Amino acid sequence: MTMKEIRLDGFTEALAESHNIVITNHTNPDGDAMGSALALAHVLKGMGKKVSVIVPNPYPKFLWHLQGNDQVMIYSNGKKLANEKIAEAHMLFHLDYNAYSRAADMEEALRAATGTSSIRSRDQARLGRGQLRANCYDFCFLVVRRQKV
Repeated sequence: MTMKEIRLDGFTEALAESHNIVITNHTNPDGDAMGSALALAHVLKGMGKKVSVIVPNPYPKFLWHLQGNDQVMIYSNGKKLANEKIAEAHMLFHLDYNAYSRAADMEEALRAATGTSSIRSRDQARLGRGQLRANCYDFCFLVVRRQKV
């Protein structure tokens, strides 16, 4: 997929209007999932956004050195607070998975989320009425490039 194939119908506007952002990834997060989530969180925080990274369950210790690791919420260790953050999110990013079921216990909360935008990366991403297609890495690169951070 080339950059020209990626549609951004309303993305920039939706991101500008979103202040509370939640980034999630799949159960048993690996390096791809954690690296992309924490990198995107870093960029969004640099843009002045309030960002929460919430993962379904603990991830391997060898990933704990990643910048931002100390701020990651483990859903299975604090469901009430995580559910509140998901419910309050203006925008949710679902990185490195393409079905809510891959988020295990978080699935119900993610389906119930009323954020103005819901974005998935890997196979297909959805933003309101517009469609955005990008894999996880292309999508994160696109956010950085479009925002000139």
